[in-house]
Amino acid sequence: MRNRNEYLTIGMLSVLFLSSLGMFLIFPTNIKRTYNQSTFTSDGVRIVYDVFEPKTEEFSMKTAVILGHGVMVNKNFMRTIALDLAGQGIVTIALDFRGHGRSGGSIDEGDITSDILAVKEVLAIRGDINMTNLGYVGYSMGGGAGFRLLDNDTDFRAMVSLAAGGRAQYSTPNLLILHGIWDEAFSYSSVLEYMENKTGISGEDIETNHIYGSFTDGTALQVSLAKTDHLIAPYSYKNVREIRFWFLQALNGESDLDSNFTNYFLLLLSVLIASISGFYVFLLGTGILISKINKQSNPEGFLYLGKIIQDKSKLSKIIRMYWVFVPPLSIPCIVFALPLLPVPMFYMVLFSALLMGPSIATLFYSLYILRKNNVKLKDYYFNLFKSARLQNFILGLIFGAILYTILSLTIGYIFGIVPSSTKWGWAVIFFAIIFITQFSFAQFFQPIVLRGIGYDTKKQRFRGQLSIFAMYFVPIAFLVLISLLIFQSWFNIQFLFPLIPLISMVNVISGKFYQKSQDLFLPVVTNSVYLTLILITLVNI
Repeated sequence: MRNRNEYLTIGMLSVLFLSSLGMFLIFPTNIKRTYNQSTFTSDGVRIVYDVFEPKTEEFSMKTAVILGHGVMVNKNFMRTIALDLAGQGIVTIALDFRGHGRSGGSIDEGDITSDILAVKEVLAIRGDINMTNLGYVGYSMGGGAGFRLLDNDTDFRAMVSLAAGGRAQYSTPNLLILHGIWDEAFSYSSVLEYMENKTGISGEDIETNHIYGSFTDGTALQVSLAKTDHLIAPYSYKNVREIRFWFLQALNGESDLDSNFTNYFLLLLSVLIASISGFYVFLLGTGILISKINKQSNPEGFLYLGKIIQDKSKLSKIIRMYWVFVPPLSIPCIVFALPLLPVPMFYMVLFSALLMGPSIATLFYSLYILRKNNVKLKDYYFNLFKSARLQNFILGLIFGAILYTILSLTIGYIFGIVPSSTKWGWAVIFFAIIFITQFSFAQFFQPIVLRGIGYDTKKQRFRGQLSIFAMYFVPIAFLVLISLLIFQSWFNIQFLFPLIPLISMVNVISGKFYQKSQDLFLPVVTNSVYLTLILITLVNI
């Protein structure tokens, strides 16, 4: 009966997953989508872009807007904005800057304004675009490129600076500045200085949501505040709305503005539902498969920490001492990431340092426990690796690839987690690094914490997973807070938010797979695969 209920649940969740997937891939139906087209810049770099445009059979001249993303992300980050503008009849192109997403080249070579100009040429070739009435949205790094380009290119008649501040030395036509009240990448005082410089009005007297100048002569200027930080600025409802209204006025001269944002909310809701349902289909399906494959295994043959120490009072003490030992030791253990500094993927190195500090500290703590219990390190790890089953290692590779595919089809639709050809070569190196960090955590967390708390009841399993999450997340957060004190900026705090769902997934998979197989390497390999593929995407090269 239990298997029957599980299969029924998988079937129902699969229907929900596929229907939600279809919703955000098809709706709204009045928009034509053309993905992953490519062109070349004047200096020979391949640039990949997506086109979103209204479906129409009649030839008519249209307005167009180009979207430029930020330094750690790619064109998919701009998709909510692109779909909204296309729904208003505006042809919208979102590009991957060089060294990002699927594009080639390196961010350190050449000027990314050339990438925007290459996409502009694509619009010119079409023949149905008003090439003297273009718009541009620049998010973070893309905003800086936009200021430089629009200062000289008079074909662009309007720009939105999205979490990119202002550039006093540039004259940008019809400019809307969207700033997040929790965004420390660019201070609001610098935005006010820009506004003061351009309007001649004291920064203290600058009003938000007030248009200074006029669209007719290209001097319209407005600043708008939203309750966002730097990372989520492209997904803010207020920002999407302001961008729509700005271009309809600046490019189309419309005053009767459409305030229907149903498609925006449906897009985000369907992506969320598809992501959650897809993950649970994966979790339930793999759980059944692992149970069948490992049915004849002998868990008692594995020499894990939790089997060396049987006394639950000792296990509880070890868990308590973790908080005394690991967080402080995480700071000096960051030095193990120093050999990665020459790697041309700065943010991946930074993330690796955040992982390696606590994981190496956890490994040292595990070694201390082994020595205290008179267990020879060589014998322990030899037995550990010898006991690992090849079938579970292969399963981990397959499961990691499957989960990555599910995530790329769902949450990746608006975040983009597909590495470009320039990054695949680094996947093996960073897989090894993430595997080491995941193994260091897992060989302590699963045997010690789960055995110490127990996993016979749902309450025990929940307490165990919650404890493991805290033991995983808090040392990393501790390192981030140290960096905040050093640099006197809250900017880095935003990197903790995407870590919450990632660490939650790691914990759920580790707990489920370990309980089913009693093999640490199955969850470690699975988590290492999809984490590597996700993380090497969200960095520039």
